[in-house]
Order: sequence, then C-alpha cells, then structure tokens
Amino acid sequence: MRLTLRANPESGGSTDGGDLESRLRALGAELVDEDDAERLVVAGGDGSVAPAAERAGELGVPLAVLATGTANDFARATGLPNDLDEA
Repeated sequence: MRLTLRANPESGGSTDGGDLESRLRALGAELVDEDDAERLVVAGGDGSVAPAAERAGELGVPLAVLATGTANDFARATGLPNDLDEA
C-alpha cells in the first residue's frame, strides 16, 4: 500500500518520524508523496488529526491515526489503540 506519513515531532514530547517510517516499511508500506498515496497516516495528538483529516478528504483517501500525543482524546473517544504496534 502506498502511504504518506505526517508525523508531528513535538507531539507527546517526541514522535520519531524516522522510526515510524521504518515500522511502516517493515509492514510492507511504500511511502510516497501525498498526491500518490492510497492512505494518509497521521502520527500526533488531537491537534494533528484535524488538518490531516481535511487533507485526506481532499485527496479522497482514508486516514489512519497513530496516537502519539499527550492526551489523545480523539483516539480514546474512537477506540483507537495507543500502542504503536497494535495500531
């Protein structure tokens, strides 16, 4: 699957985009520019989700959320896992 990753490095204190890219590639993902993506992946907190969701809507692709923020209200309210491996 062709993915675009948006990772907020300040979310939760330290979201490591390089580590997330490696994890996604290990699962068989191909990381591409947004215009070529089949899915947009956002790693961050509540403030990162809304703009990523808007962009996914513009692109017409699904949004995947990796909860790496401090409060993660969106993830908790929607039942998304906080564990990156589980997500």
